[in-house]
Amino acid sequence: MSVQNKYNKLSKILIDINNLTDFHLKYEILKKKGSTKATHIRFNFRYIKNSFKTAIKKVEEKLVRGEIFRAIIDEKEYQDSKDSLFEN
Repeated sequence: MSVQNKYNKLSKILIDINNLTDFHLKYEILKKKGSTKATHIRFNFRYIKNSFKTAIKKVEEKLVRGEIFRAIIDEKEYQDSKDSLFEN
């Protein structure tokens, strides 16, 4: 695998992390003085409170556990029972 392919994979991974988490990561390829080859990678990250990403993540977790489906079913059953009380 070429060095460029490795950087491309790293970029794709960082894009996923940036899109799916509250962290923003980036990297920088460093070279020693006088060298033409990359010798180091510097990673920078910071935490960004992004309520939209956090909300999506929580919904996905609940979907995995089946909690949302249960809540929807419970609400539907509640509405049906409430409606049946007022039917004559």
